[in-house]
Order: sequence, then C-alpha cells, then structure tokens
Amino acid sequence: MKAFITGSRAYGTPRLDSDIDLVIQCNAATAALLRKESEAKNTVRFGRLNVIIAGDDTEMAAWKLGTDALQREVAAHGPFDKETTHGRFEKLREMVGIEYQGSD
Repeated sequence: MKAFITGSRAYGTPRLDSDIDLVIQCNAATAALLRKESEAKNTVRFGRLNVIIAGDDTEMAAWKLGTDALQREVAAHGPFDKETTHGRFEKLREMVGIEYQGSD
C-alpha cells in the first residue's frame, strides 16, 4: 500500500483545528471496508483523519503531483485559501480523467 500526507499539513499551513489528510492507494475491497467503517457519509473519516482513496497509479500520481506543486507554491508565495487548493486538484483530476468520489 502506498500513502502520503496532503493538505495543509503537507503544505506547512495547518491551523490548530486542521485535520490530517492521508492519501492511500488500495484495492477495491479495502476501499469498500474503509468506506463502510467511516464515521462520515460522503468521505472516509476517522476522527480528525481524512482518508483519500486513490484507486490506481494514475490517481495516486495526480494527488502526489498536486501536493508537490502546492508545497512549492506555498514555499514561494505563502498560504492560499481552501477554494484555490480544491480548484487545483479538480483541474488535475480533469486532466487525467478522474472523477472525485468524496465531498469537500
């Protein structure tokens, strides 16, 4: 299984109430189990841990590419708002043909 942290904690801009966004790549059975056991209806969440499931190498690479790019951007220009972050990832998903399965 592959995994990495994304979101404000990866970009170096967390607030005291920020959750932890963990991207994982797993098979369909594991994804189904995580979704079933999740505390939230539209996302996979366990307390302050938000699990983002990547179903294949392409989706995992898109998340990693976006995370790395946003880390560089924050380092160069400072923090930005959540809408900007979500918009950047939406463009990446569109570029590689991935439909987002969670909610923001």
